Amino acid sequence: MTECFCQALRQAARHITEVYDRALEPTGLRTTQFSLLRTLRKGPLAITALADAQALDRTTLNRTLAPLVRGGLISIVAGPDDRRRRDVTLTPHGRARIAAAEHRWAHAQMELARSLGRKKSAQLRSLLETLSQNELPV
Repeated sequence: MTECFCQALRQAARHITEVYDRALEPTGLRTTQFSLLRTLRKGPLAITALADAQALDRTTLNRTLAPLVRGGLISIVAGPDDRRRRDVTLTPHGRARIAAAEHRWAHAQMELARSLGRKKSAQLRSLLETLSQNELPV
């Protein structure tokens, strides 16, 4: 067991991501792509707002968006009020892909929760939310 928070969190994140990626594999989506598409269900978002919502820098976000654009799952267009702004919109094909993937994601979620148990699942979720919301020293 390591005392390094960073290493322990990265190892756990890789393991959990693998569980979700395996579940989503038949849909052709990766966990990061699925998360982005779900965020866009509520409506178009500017690239900056989407990056903030996903806790990603814009360069990483743009690399993640590229295959979704090529696959016809999203479109990126100039903003209605500011032509420099780029809005990301979910396409009908993207909505259909999310619908096809939802039950697979839910199954992975249930399996992880079951393996941890109710109490540990709640504790982990609470701790992760605390870590995500707090400003950590840089």
